[in-house]
Amino acid sequence: MSYSYPTKLTASGLVSDVQGKLDSLIDVFDLAGEPTNGHILSYNSTSKHFDAIANPGGGIALSDISVTDSGGDGSLAYNNSTGVITYTGPSASEVQAHITAGEGIDISSGVVSGEDATVSNKGIASFNTNHFSVSSGAVSLATGINSLSDVDTTGVANNKILKYNSSSSKFVIADESGGIALSDISVSTGSISHNGGLSYNNSTGVFTHHPVAPTWNDVGSVGVGGSITLNYATASIQRVGVTAASSGSIAINTPTNMEQGSEMTVILNGVGASGQDADITLNITNLKIDTSLTSGFNVDYGKWQIWKIIYDGTNYFMYKASNSDLS
Repeated sequence: MSYSYPTKLTASGLVSDVQGKLDSLIDVFDLAGEPTNGHILSYNSTSKHFDAIANPGGGIALSDISVTDSGGDGSLAYNNSTGVITYTGPSASEVQAHITAGEGIDISSGVVSGEDATVSNKGIASFNTNHFSVSSGAVSLATGINSLSDVDTTGVANNKILKYNSSSSKFVIADESGGIALSDISVSTGSISHNGGLSYNNSTGVFTHHPVAPTWNDVGSVGVGGSITLNYATASIQRVGVTAASSGSIAINTPTNMEQGSEMTVILNGVGASGQDADITLNITNLKIDTSLTSGFNVDYGKWQIWKIIYDGTNYFMYKASNSDLS
């Protein structure tokens, strides 16, 4: 005797699927045939069961999602077939584009480096340990002349000097010698001269002062129609007799051999006929004199006039030293 068990057993609404399929659950209706692709379980509140039906649509599909890349560094993308959102970070070139070099700083391919410092450019400075000391970032000047690389103070003592030695290319300690000492210079008094002045002998180191002393020269007499050219080298005081006459004049020319700063005294003595005067005209280059006297003046018979001529290297300044004719 044999018995064949049914595929499903139904008792008081209880369904048991001995084969363990979804449609054997008590809250799932019998699936008519095998479900096809895309079928879903939809709950039916009337039967209080889940029914297998074709997908009616609705809900969120992959194609309902999108991503917007608004620019900037890096990128953002979305695959609406797989639902994958991909973010790509910024590239090296994008990051470097935001970094710029400044004074004393260079940037190349993402590498930051410092420029050498100059008097006009900030930058990185290196320090010679002979001239500077560096500690914890603080730079200090080296103290003491012996800290200089081209100085050797070995043997230093009172009155020693630093003297350059070309063999060692250094300044080294040496004894003081040569040069000019105060005792090498002296002053003497020279001969009296109407020029005066100060002279120096570069062989002996002697400065010589020449005192100024007036010297006298009697030029003699000059008649009407004549002229006078006074030579300063002859004397610093010159006396001239000017002949008085009823007409005509006597010219005073530019003095010769006057040095810058020198002064000449000219004494004019009226001689000739009583009651007459000598007309004097001035023929001196670069003459500076009272404008009322530029055309000349008169010297009366038997009178004296004293004039001064001063030379500044360019101009001759002439003025009357006596206020009036002297008898």
